[in-house]
Amino acid sequence: GALELRGVRVLRDGTEVLRADAVVVPGGATAAVVGRSGAGKSVLAAVAGRLLDPDEGEVLLDGVPLDSLTRASLRAEVGFAFARPVLGDGTVAEAVASGVRPAAPHRVREAVRVAGADAFVRRLPRTYDTPLADVPLSGGEYQRLGLARAFAHAGRLLVMDDATSSLDTATEHAVDRAVRDALEGTTRLVVAHRPSVAARADLVIWLEDGRVRAVGPHRRLWERAAYRAVFATGVRPGADGAAGAGGATGAVAAGDATGAVAAGGAAGAAGPEAAAGAGGAGAARGATGATGGEDGTRAEGAIGPEAAEAAEEPEAGVGRIVSLHGEARP
Repeated sequence: GALELRGVRVLRDGTEVLRADAVVVPGGATAAVVGRSGAGKSVLAAVAGRLLDPDEGEVLLDGVPLDSLTRASLRAEVGFAFARPVLGDGTVAEAVASGVRPAAPHRVREAVRVAGADAFVRRLPRTYDTPLADVPLSGGEYQRLGLARAFAHAGRLLVMDDATSSLDTATEHAVDRAVRDALEGTTRLVVAHRPSVAARADLVIWLEDGRVRAVGPHRRLWERAAYRAVFATGVRPGADGAAGAGGATGAVAAGDATGAVAAGGAAGAAGPEAAAGAGGAGAARGATGATGGEDGTRAEGAIGPEAAEAAEEPEAGVGRIVSLHGEARP
């Protein structure tokens, strides 16, 4: 669905931490959110998915205020994936299926394949029926299961905040290609720290000191030295403050459209986790239209050139076969 932020302001202790006057992400597009540490990337992601209410303004999804949707409807329409997903102690299948509306077994397997997790899941003692408490998983494996859960529950909007930070560049690229096939039509808002991620996006939302400096294609923004400097700071994912808490990435409240972001807590996808409230509910909305940056830069759907980082072969197991919207892909 088309996502729009209108006159959005978020304050923290009286200080403005986000201002987005006019940001539009067309339906089905991928928007990368970039900026230095503390620029407000996670705050924007939380507001867009209604994990945090803006103090002013509104956010729309296909022209409908997200705060007008019921909790169940919102969680069905907006999915989340974070850097540190909380998967629980159930089985792999249960972790991926968990949500307001549990995903069917075939959808769980499709989502795991798209996330590039099928190969290592099949190596587990009981494959999909293996209790997560029984096996040590790497950070990248946990992230891929978190992505799978988000994909299994994907609706019109998918918000990804540092959700691939533990994946190598080539695997991240392969997962991105698979997601484009499987979730065609789903709008994605991706907090990005690598230029290769921004280059693959349809448009980039560039934040600086809590304000939207520009919105446009990566290749156009790359002409600016200040934009290139964003990726030369050496800051790794996780440094940006989480919405409403000033901590790391937050968790989504279980089945709660007004789920707050947990202070410094781990994060989940599609609402299966309970979180300690810190930020409050948020309004998110979406609408179609041209995308405008606050300095006049405009995005028109052009896709920026891909960075040369992805030269290595991706890890095995990244699937590109089945659409999670029910359409078979070649």
